Amino acid sequence: MKINNRCDASVRLWGFALMLSLVAALPASHAAPARSDLMPAPAKLSFGAGRLPVTEAFSVAVTGHDDARLQAAIRRALVRWEARTGLRLARPMVADAKSATLRIAAFGPGSAVPALGDDESYTIDVSSERIALLAPTVVGAMRGIETLLQLLQQDANGFFIPAVSIDDQPRFAWRGLMIDPVRHWQPMDVIRRNLDAMAVVKLNVLHLHLTDDQGFRVESKIYPEFTAKASDGNFFTQDDIREIVAYAAARGIRVMPEFDLPGHAQAWAVAPPTSTWCWCTAMASRARKEARSSGHASRIRPSCKKRWMNWPNAAAAASCAETWLSCL
Repeated sequence: MKINNRCDASVRLWGFALMLSLVAALPASHAAPARSDLMPAPAKLSFGAGRLPVTEAFSVAVTGHDDARLQAAIRRALVRWEARTGLRLARPMVADAKSATLRIAAFGPGSAVPALGDDESYTIDVSSERIALLAPTVVGAMRGIETLLQLLQQDANGFFIPAVSIDDQPRFAWRGLMIDPVRHWQPMDVIRRNLDAMAVVKLNVLHLHLTDDQGFRVESKIYPEFTAKASDGNFFTQDDIREIVAYAAARGIRVMPEFDLPGHAQAWAVAPPTSTWCWCTAMASRARKEARSSGHASRIRPSCKKRWMNWPNAAAAASCAETWLSCL
């Protein structure tokens, strides 16, 4: 009897092993991924059966609103795909949307300078033949492109994107990263690299800390003593700031400058006290004016009595940085 039990157990074990081997041998297209490694996780995601092969025949068409920012985002995506796959992908965009592998439809441009409350939502539908990416704004389309870049996978049969349906929008309107080049100087290439990384994971606010006890890191043409005596030669020129704001905006990111007052302000002491007070007053006055014009006056009251001179919307923080740069 014991022998029979041992035989039955062996047969069951052998049958289970055979079943596992057969499942493992099934083509990849027959099974849906068990989990998602997307970061951040989409609001809604559903994997289907099948996959879309990514080959040199991969092509892109824009069927909705089209502009330079969207075209630049597509070009960057294709370059990154080529770097990962070694493929040479078709350029420029194909005119016939019906023949395109990826069809992108954005219904409007969105804010030229990213602002709090912008619509960053998008949907993606991937079948075995096509990808449809829809978004209300270009920024939403760019967020969807980043998701597609993360979906790219590889196995013995080549590169592919799994069949999937995604309906995504941010959980938080403010998704920020602070960089502190005051205490630890960070040159322009580091700022650009961080902005690229922020776009990958859909962060949308760069909090740029520009003054503190350890230094004054932005050029002042009105009061050059700030950078001449309190920067060790390491500071952003006003053209650098404009470039940072433009580079960020091209990736759907807005820049929030921070000037610390009245504490953490030893770097300000290198300039005559009258100059420092006049600069602070001018900055606060301009910020209040911009706040009133943007309809946020009740929420934004920067002044020398506050430690942070921060503004939570693009108009108050400066249209392409011109507002606060004009005070420097």
